[in-house]
Amino acid sequence: MHRHPARIHAEHRATREGRLVCVRMQILLDGGAYASSSTAVTANAAAFACGPYSVPNALIEATSVFTNNPPCGAMRGFGAVQTCFAAEAQMDKLAAHSRSIPWSCAC
Repeated sequence: MHRHPARIHAEHRATREGRLVCVRMQILLDGGAYASSSTAVTANAAAFACGPYSVPNALIEATSVFTNNPPCGAMRGFGAVQTCFAAEAQMDKLAAHSRSIPWSCAC
């Protein structure tokens, strides 16, 4: 068993001052040949898509699909790991774009 592989398209928008105002994320999870834990993983992925940040506008689309791959299981933090990694990578990009240190955008 392994985690659900994910393809994530994320778009984060912030004000010039660094306040996060919008998150759009499309999450596609590979559930493998069986759907034993895919619904819970998909729900968790969507719930944690914005990370720990307060976001006034968010559009999250999460989908889990059957494939010919081996079945996936619910590992620790199932679903949250994939989307939190994507969200934090986006925050680093926002910080780099605004030329500030990463933690200063995390308000």
